[in-house]
Amino acid sequence: MRVFFIATITACLLCPAAFAAGKQDKTKAPEKKAAEAAKSGVKKSTAPASYTDEVLARLMEWDSALTSLKASFTQTVLFSDAGLEQKVEGTLSYLKPDRLRIEHTAPTRQTIVTDKKDIWIYKPDDSQAVKTRWEDWKNLQNSGFSGIMDFGNYSELAERNKVTAVPPAETGGMVKLILTPADRKGLYTLTLMLSATDYFPARADLVVEATKISTVLTDTRRNAGLDEKLFDFTPPKGTEIINFKK
Repeated sequence: MRVFFIATITACLLCPAAFAAGKQDKTKAPEKKAAEAAKSGVKKSTAPASYTDEVLARLMEWDSALTSLKASFTQTVLFSDAGLEQKVEGTLSYLKPDRLRIEHTAPTRQTIVTDKKDIWIYKPDDSQAVKTRWEDWKNLQNSGFSGIMDFGNYSELAERNKVTAVPPAETGGMVKLILTPADRKGLYTLTLMLSATDYFPARADLVVEATKISTVLTDTRRNAGLDEKLFDFTPPKGTEIINFKK
């Protein structure tokens, strides 16, 4: 099950809003910021300070407009120390702000459903379903993953990480965004490959120690409208239910 947990994480990293964990945005409203700036006599520039700031601004733009997402994904997990490689294929559905459903179709079937309060992990071939609290599930993860699991808006992402953007001219056509923890240097490296036209992530590479997880999204549909019932889960009759508590 440990391998499953790791494999699930990066699939969601491609859609950072899906990893908000139900948090409210604690940033000040634009009107309040403007009033405070005027009171202090400081005029805030709206121009990006650098290419990286410009990329982050474009990310925030589509992130704030995102209401739902559906995509297929292929993910490869490489454990260098053990010389093992695992490939997972499936689909990802997300409904803002905190509904998520991941379906693994290969190599084995698996369904993960969460509202960022509880999480269900269902394995139909074994007739088993694990249920646990979202916070408990997060705490099970390696600290390298938990440091990036909570982000749900790009302003917070930029604050918690050192971010470097590389333009398409230097990468062969896509924008590369490299993120490393600001306070725990070298703990992980997350690289997002973004579309040069709309800055939406198409690929994520996460490296933590000797583990590398690469995820590619395809057939992505944004704001197409998803039925809320898709994110409901009731174990089929006869399923063994395991209630995990920390």
